[in-house]
Amino acid sequence: MKQLIHEEKTQTTCVLRLFGAPLWAVQQAVQQTGLAAQCRSRGAETLAALQTETPTALSKARKTLADRFAAELYGEGEMTLVHAAVQALETHRRLLVCCDVDAGTLLEARMETVAGAEKVFDFGAMSYADAKVREKLSAKVCRVKGGPVPAKLTRVRAAQRLVGADFVAGCLERAEDTVLFLGSRKGCWVRTVANADTPALWLLDMIRRAASGLPQAAGTIWQKYGRAIPADALTAQRLPDKPEPDALTAAPRKRHRVRNALIFLLILALAAQPLVILEGSYSHHPLLTGYETLRVFLTCAKEEQTRRLQAREGERYANFAARWVPLEEAYFAQYHIAETADFVVDTTQSGTI
Repeated sequence: MKQLIHEEKTQTTCVLRLFGAPLWAVQQAVQQTGLAAQCRSRGAETLAALQTETPTALSKARKTLADRFAAELYGEGEMTLVHAAVQALETHRRLLVCCDVDAGTLLEARMETVAGAEKVFDFGAMSYADAKVREKLSAKVCRVKGGPVPAKLTRVRAAQRLVGADFVAGCLERAEDTVLFLGSRKGCWVRTVANADTPALWLLDMIRRAASGLPQAAGTIWQKYGRAIPADALTAQRLPDKPEPDALTAAPRKRHRVRNALIFLLILALAAQPLVILEGSYSHHPLLTGYETLRVFLTCAKEEQTRRLQAREGERYANFAARWVPLEEAYFAQYHIAETADFVVDTTQSGTI
């Protein structure tokens, strides 16, 4: 232990591993730290080798890049994406299964190399490899119209209900691409990946982010069950090869404001141990992932929300509804707040809680 602490305090080099971050974005962020660094990418995975003169400078650069790439940064050194996915599932006590052989083929060979993976992944034992479950899944799918995509979405949902797992992986292999599905209780993340872009790694990254409550990569959509998947989501998605106009000047300022507010909330919460109840819209923000034991999302019908806000805000209601409600709803949608909560409680009826 003393040796590890000594190495951390004296370390002046490290290799950061990211997935789903464009190479140009990583290079630009690294350059802004002023460090000597090399960035290399293969597909959607990027490695950034940092070298500094002092451990303090390295620590500062690490923190800067971790803030900038909170969802994309999955590890350092020899950490692999499959290890990061298993670690996220185990840390947040989530169970993963597959609804079909194709998804099992993508994941099993990689998962079996990780010690303890059997705690969070069933390797088909409770899902598609079980004859009774497979028969029930086929019965659900055979009545679905519209082709293989809605049939696969139905199979993912049916597997989640039958097995009761937190996440269900599925995939639809096509001639030049693969449609990846990762289902939860309320809906499913969907991404189409070119077969040359290693769909298995994209699926592992989707699992890692979902288990950790992190936003998915651009191009991955959230799809509620029972609704048609947009056509553009069924076209192979690629990382942007250049920045969008003004994206690198406006986004960091907003991100830092949110980060600072969350850090302040966290400091206040930790000061109140041993039992901490952190309340508020942003108490479920991904930057706080890992600090909570249980996440509860309270909701109500739109009409009831309007009634409560009118009673609370009075003459200020119109401005509040026009400005803050859309921002909150966008935040809920972007980070899938309700879908990743441990419990969702509808408070529409009086006396619910």
